[in-house]
Amino acid sequence: MQVIYFNNYGGLIRDITIKGNTLEGDIVAARDPIEQNEAATKGYTDNLFSNLSVALLTTGTIKISNLPGFTGDAVSNPGENTINFTPRGFLTDTRAKVVVDAKGMVSGLGILDNSDIPNLDWSKITSDKPTTLAGYGITDALGVSGGTLNVNVTLRGDPLQAKEGATKKYVDDAALALQSSGSIVGDLILRNVPYTPAGYLLCNGGVVRITDYSALFGVIGHLGADPGGGYFFLPNLTSDEHQGYKYYIKY
Repeated sequence: MQVIYFNNYGGLIRDITIKGNTLEGDIVAARDPIEQNEAATKGYTDNLFSNLSVALLTTGTIKISNLPGFTGDAVSNPGENTINFTPRGFLTDTRAKVVVDAKGMVSGLGILDNSDIPNLDWSKITSDKPTTLAGYGITDALGVSGGTLNVNVTLRGDPLQAKEGATKKYVDDAALALQSSGSIVGDLILRNVPYTPAGYLLCNGGVVRITDYSALFGVIGHLGADPGGGYFFLPNLTSDEHQGYKYYIKY
């Protein structure tokens, strides 16, 4: 073995070559090794292996007893191969909504709200569809079992079928027809209705064609002046109207 001595400034002092004998005692080097064949100091060795890069481990297997302790999101004890995730402070729970961070770790819990629900076509709902108005949250509609309707109902017109609802006009006309069953052309009636009853004309002094109402003209003729052109005047009783009641003449 060749031992080379250096001074504190790295200068070569001398070297000693020993062959076939044993060197007793400690060898204290003046520096950490630089050359490939230099003896390594304990400090150099300890520092190298305490800061060993994983990139240098290309083959082989590390013994479990040599494993370091991990810290961070995954933790373990030195010399053990059991790794646990660091608790995030959440209690064991079942939620429909979770928040994850960039590492894919759960960072928050929540409950679904309206903004989380997509706009689904009704055909996409395949189960638990309501079967009643109440099931849809509708509380102001009449069900098939009936109820009380607290609003006015306007029908499209007079009824055509026996079980259709009847309009006020239809009922009034029927009552008028019953009352007027013995009336004759030229008879007057007084009614408070928003329309002209069937078979009658409003007594407002209007002009009508003689050929359209020949029977009435045959009864009353010209009342005053003749408007000419084949027309005649109706009676004008508007000044006798009172509180919505109007006069109508049978034609």
